[in-house]
Amino acid sequence: FAEEFNIKAQQGFISAIEIFKDNTYQIYSNIIKENFHLSFPYIFEFSKKLFMVPETKTNNNILLYECVHFPLKWKFKKILIKNISAVDTIIFKHNKLWWLFTNTSHNELSYYSSQLRAFHSINPINSNWIPHKKNPIVFNPRYARNGGILYQNKQKYRVRQSYEFNKYGTSFSISKIEKLNNS
Repeated sequence: FAEEFNIKAQQGFISAIEIFKDNTYQIYSNIIKENFHLSFPYIFEFSKKLFMVPETKTNNNILLYECVHFPLKWKFKKILIKNISAVDTIIFKHNKLWWLFTNTSHNELSYYSSQLRAFHSINPINSNWIPHKKNPIVFNPRYARNGGILYQNKQKYRVRQSYEFNKYGTSFSISKIEKLNNS
């Protein structure tokens, strides 16, 4: 899944790319399209169903979509967190809680790369996400911006996007999640 960007409309939407064994591919455009910008299509599984939480910062909500028929049919499920300008949201289970990590802007300049906020819930598809008491849990533009979650040998690793002045996506790094709790 990827963001496809319409330059003329200055708006992104979610598309799917199927890659075949012979290295050919098929692009399926507009699998999720709204009247606001969509990007960063993060997917997770819960109760044997697939869900997507794409970036929807221009809507000022964190939205959840449910897969109806993989990979091309998705439906809007609900608003997870209202009235939040957030980007690059990821959702994953750690121990007995579900965690939502997202990047927010701390000023009117809409700079989303320096603050990582965490929320937890017992159920990832409800709207009862509780903010972490120590938010922002990361306040550093070199390490705060989400890039995804990797799993290896029951360990979790957060991919971090790095930025330089006026340069988007300069590099990335990976950090092991060693301690995560709701206190």
